[in-house]
Amino acid sequence: MYVTYDYKYTRFLFYTSFLFLIVSLLSYFHNFFYSSIMIFILFLTSSTHWNDPCNTILKRLDLIMVKILGFFYFINSLYKNEFDRQFLSSLALSIIIFYFIEFILDFYKNNQWVVFHMAIHIYAALLFLMFLFV
Repeated sequence: MYVTYDYKYTRFLFYTSFLFLIVSLLSYFHNFFYSSIMIFILFLTSSTHWNDPCNTILKRLDLIMVKILGFFYFINSLYKNEFDRQFLSSLALSIIIFYFIEFILDFYKNNQWVVFHMAIHIYAALLFLMFLFV
């Protein structure tokens, strides 16, 4: 995936990855230390990957961190009440839908995939915030 690298488009992904830094700092200040560390590592992997998107090692590290965080938050969502679980599930479903749209646009070499990946960054940051503070 992400065959159509173009710096003038992927730099926006570098900028939106800083949302994870904000979420990490907020969770640190509210004493969610494990979440803060993991989201900070996600910020580091995402920002370094989108700073040099052609580096496949950074891409793999970013994807590994996304999977670890996804699994961590899925397990922790089982301890939420029903309303919160439904709300968080709808945000996660939106992220998955954006991912598939991004994949299709990238397959057809349409640079609009960047918009959907930026939406994934924004929705993931919102998901982390809602998960931590709801």
